[in-house]
Amino acid sequence: LLITAKIERFFLITAKIERFLRITAKIERFLLITAKIERFLLITAKIERFFLITAKIERF
Repeated sequence: LLITAKIERFFLITAKIERFLRITAKIERFLLITAKIERFLLITAKIERFFLITAKIERF
């Protein structure tokens, strides 16, 4: 009975680890999405700079 109790506890711990890993996977996916958004914002900033330069050329 002690051995089965230990096995049960082990499985409970592994289940908790599995849940933790699932949560970290979700966090990782979220961070990937935020990284993509950041890249998109960088691109839009470059486009904005380009438009500013063209506006200066137009004024000139």
